Amino acid sequence: MRVEVSFQGIAKSEALEGRILEKAAKLEQLHDDVAHCRVVVSSPHRHQHSGSLFEVHIDAHYPGGEASVSRSHRNDGAHADPAVAVRDAFAALHQRLTHVKAH
Repeated sequence: MRVEVSFQGIAKSEALEGRILEKAAKLEQLHDDVAHCRVVVSSPHRHQHSGSLFEVHIDAHYPGGEASVSRSHRNDGAHADPAVAVRDAFAALHQRLTHVKAH
């Protein structure tokens, strides 16, 4: 699977990119027909009390279709950690792909 990672509004993080590549590899094991995955990590807003909150958007392309998910910051501040936002986005993508293929 080809994986593209980009960062918008934040500096590129080698550690976070590595985590994304690990999650993509695990996704590929579960859904081996996914050919391309584009991941965008952004921090569009600065929250006054909890600092930057991260959003993750993933587009996954497979034969005959595409699945997209976005995980935005939550009011509880859990997505102040970009690794949590990435984890949540990949979990949502796995669920979406499982649901799409079941129907």
